[in-house]
Amino acid sequence: MSTAYLIPERSREQLADHLAAGGGEGRRAALGAGPAGTRTVVRASGLRGRDAEALDVGATWNVVAASAAEAGTRYVVGVGTDSEPGSFVDRALTRLNPYAVIEGVLIAAIAVDAREAFLVIRRSFDHEYQILADALAEAELAGWFENISVKCVRAPEEYLSGDPRAVLEVIEGRQPIPRRSAPHLDGLFTPEPRDLAPGTRELFDASNPTLVETFETLANLGPLLHHGAAWFRSRGTAMSAGHLLITVTGDVRRHRVAEVEMGRPLVDVLEEVGDGFLPAAPAKIVLNGVSSPVLTRNRLGSPLSWEGLSSAGASLGRAAFQVFGDGVDMVGLAHGVATYLYVESCGWCPPCKFGGGEVTAHLARLLAGAGRLGDVETVLARLTTVVDGRRCDLAAQQRDVVASIIRAFPGDMAAAMQTGYSGTAVPIRGLRDLVSGRAEWDDRQAHKRADWVVEDQPVQLTRW
Repeated sequence: MSTAYLIPERSREQLADHLAAGGGEGRRAALGAGPAGTRTVVRASGLRGRDAEALDVGATWNVVAASAAEAGTRYVVGVGTDSEPGSFVDRALTRLNPYAVIEGVLIAAIAVDAREAFLVIRRSFDHEYQILADALAEAELAGWFENISVKCVRAPEEYLSGDPRAVLEVIEGRQPIPRRSAPHLDGLFTPEPRDLAPGTRELFDASNPTLVETFETLANLGPLLHHGAAWFRSRGTAMSAGHLLITVTGDVRRHRVAEVEMGRPLVDVLEEVGDGFLPAAPAKIVLNGVSSPVLTRNRLGSPLSWEGLSSAGASLGRAAFQVFGDGVDMVGLAHGVATYLYVESCGWCPPCKFGGGEVTAHLARLLAGAGRLGDVETVLARLTTVVDGRRCDLAAQQRDVVASIIRAFPGDMAAAMQTGYSGTAVPIRGLRDLVSGRAEWDDRQAHKRADWVVEDQPVQLTRW
């Protein structure tokens, strides 16, 4: 029941390796079933997007497919940017099972009748880019691309390069600043009114509905179409079907990406994947990227599923779990999250950028032992307004994650106001690589200014 189907024991470096493991059968099944039949199977499977929104994939596809001919050209986009701090899932999939991602994007294109697709990874992923380029070339020679074009696009390093609406901007050659509407309403290569010649403004009605899925979502599609909806639903829970890829780092003995069946207690999964906690006791706190309220020790027994973590006041997101033991400074962790999201905010919404900067500054003062009476209350109050007029979810993440740390550890916050307090910074960074069971962290984040310029020296972001 729990046999892995996403991450093989050995890398499938050639198309022959993929085919020998049953690859290609899902694409063949989709071609036989046609667009409507493919969508029916996916909808019946209960597959949810492996991303922060976790939408019903089949339902989303039906919305895109139902768009009228006047809506314009349909596109499919696969996102493999590992934007969430602590995530290595997209790179692990690309290294070990690249043809599953390619087969998945072809199945999605069949389902919504798209003729052009894009696979998006970060510019720094040189190794993964070469793997995808070679795999795409081999798949093309094998005749997989007779009715579709698939291109690989390299995205900038910004956190928003994982946002579906920002990814469309990247494909069109712009900065990753999210569009106002969802991709199925404001898709790729849709002309702005200012770009239209006089007398052609009716063309603006074309929305070019675009389907955006993560690499992990796409990699599920081949096995699902091959074995059927019932097979897929036999794994996981009723609301969280299938397997999930998780990244576990921090205070555990081993850092790695693992494929797990959903429904087990999170604490058991973390202990098993991480080969035990450091020290032996369970974690004090678990941070899931920067997109979910934190999980404290007393909530780690929650099931690893969308419904399980939701009942604990958190979310599954990209399942990028960073484990922190008793030695973590909670003021330092709150400041690290706030700083990361302040820097990565695009600045389009002033309450998010300037409010996030104010939150960061107050927490920096506390961390430095220079806190003033009311700093914590000011931070909590400011967090309620950073979401005003927000265009994307980043401001809500700032509010939810930072506030969850402050509220879960009021004693730590009070201690920061005491004379002689000296805090310990907890930087939030992306993963550069996983080597021999240990994380190699990317230190470039410390050199990044709030306007996304990267300096030679670490940047002092907050002053008071």
